[in-house]
Amino acid sequence: MGKFDNKHAARGAKRVLLFHPKHYRNLYPFRFGHPRDRQSQVNLHNPNFDLFPNFRFVEAFEAVLRPGDVLYIPRLWWHHVETLSEVCFGVDCCVVLCC
Repeated sequence: MGKFDNKHAARGAKRVLLFHPKHYRNLYPFRFGHPRDRQSQVNLHNPNFDLFPNFRFVEAFEAVLRPGDVLYIPRLWWHHVETLSEVCFGVDCCVVLCC
């Protein structure tokens, strides 16, 4: 069974950072059961390398989505999305393949 996410930009622009699953530990996720589990503790705009020293080894792939673009996010890849325009909305779709 496979799972993947799609990000669609319907209006405006979005910047998406993708992180390979090999960087999981270096993204310092909140512990399981925490209200923000499956999210990184690191402030991506101003990382504290004293608190999160291995974050300096994380590499990200960057994409800018504009209306009509679709981005495929593979299973287990971490992502961060931010808007680049004053008005921005999109559609996210999670697909689970069972066959």
